[in-house]
Parts: sequence; structure tokens; C-alpha cells
Amino acid sequence: MSDDLFKAEMDVLFPGYERNVILQQEFMSHPYYDRYRNQCPELGRTHPWALVEVACKDMGERVTGLVVLAEPIPGGWDLKQNFEIFIGAGLLTGGFRTIDPAQLEVTLIGTIPGQTAMNARSDVVPLLNLLAVLTANWSEQPEKALDFACWAGRARQPEFPECFIRLGDPENEEYGLIIGGRLDARGEWDLSHPVQIYLDTGERITLAPGETALIEFIHGDEPAFPPRPDCDGQGSSNG
Repeated sequence: MSDDLFKAEMDVLFPGYERNVILQQEFMSHPYYDRYRNQCPELGRTHPWALVEVACKDMGERVTGLVVLAEPIPGGWDLKQNFEIFIGAGLLTGGFRTIDPAQLEVTLIGTIPGQTAMNARSDVVPLLNLLAVLTANWSEQPEKALDFACWAGRARQPEFPECFIRLGDPENEEYGLIIGGRLDARGEWDLSHPVQIYLDTGERITLAPGETALIEFIHGDEPAFPPRPDCDGQGSSNG
């Protein structure tokens, strides 16, 4: 696999992957690295590396940075309270900024799991390979992909299905991407309503609310940004 193809596939799995990795490397070589790791010891271990975009509507300024100090919540970081980001080494304005989400618009671009979380799953590499294949198969269906992308543009959501799930019990497992349903106010799939799933077999199914206990989220379960108020909240209806 070429380096460019690898980066492209990783960016599908983990949006912002290349920029995330570059900032990680710069952060780890920064003189303040140990100070931040002492304050936030689970960063890059049990908690993910999170890449965010921060925008100031009044000034029109946008910056991209790696979350390096925040309040931990299960599986991630609380970005509704003040937190700090690292925006790169060698900057005249300084490499770190404190972000007040009450004053700035914060968008989570994507996350890369921490090392401990990755090591805890012996099946992580096969699952990522399966996700890459599933994503490629989906993208080879232009009509379906375009329909989803059009909805995503209206709803202010990622233009590609990112929610990778496991269905069933260990003796009868299936994997798939959620491709349709209803979003809640946080931009997550609302499992109290039916959801459409594209399986690794190529089949499309609809899962009723009473069956959602069979779902295990593997990737993409963090909230997206809230949908537009004028969007009906429905994902692609392809079933």
C-alpha cells in the first residue's frame, strides 16, 4: 500500500488523521509536554487524541488544535468546559491556547484512540481492516453515497458514514455502518427510532428500537456537531 493511499484510508477512519499525528509528534517534543501529561495523565492512553477546530465568529479566525488539557469524560473529553489545545510548535503566538466554548465555536474534527484503548482490543487491526473494506464498498455505490452526502450537507454532518458497529452476540456477529435514521440534538444517532445499517455482506437492513441492545459501537460513536435546526433530522433512507 502506498503512503498516500494509507493516509487517505486512515483519514476516512479517523478524520483529520494526518494533522492529528503531526501535532502529536510536535507536542511530545515540546518542552511543556511533561507538564501537560502530569496534569492530564490519561491523554493518549485510555483517552483519545482529539483534533478540534475553533472559530471566532466576530474576528473570522479559525485554528486547528490538539486537545491536551480538558476534563475527562467516559471515552473522551468534556469540550463544553474550558480546555487547552496545542496548535503547533514554532509559532510566534505560542503553541498553546485556552479555549472557552461559551465564547468560541468548537467543532470536533476527529479522534485517534489512545494507546491503552488500542492495546486493550486484540481485534483492533482486523476490525480497522474490515472498516476500510466496508467503507470502500460503500463508496463504490455512487447513487447511495451521493444521497447520503446530500443529506449530510443539509444536516451539517460528516458526508460519509462514520458510525461502525457490531451486531449480535459472539456466536452470530455482523458488522456494519449506520447509514440512516434520526439524529438527536447532539448529532448522535437516536436509537429510540429505527436505524438503517449497511452490513459487511452488502445487505441493507433496518434495525427497530427494540433490537438496539444488540449494537456495540466500535468507531464513530462520539457526537457529531448538532444538526441544523431546519433539517428534519432524518438520515439517508436507503434500506
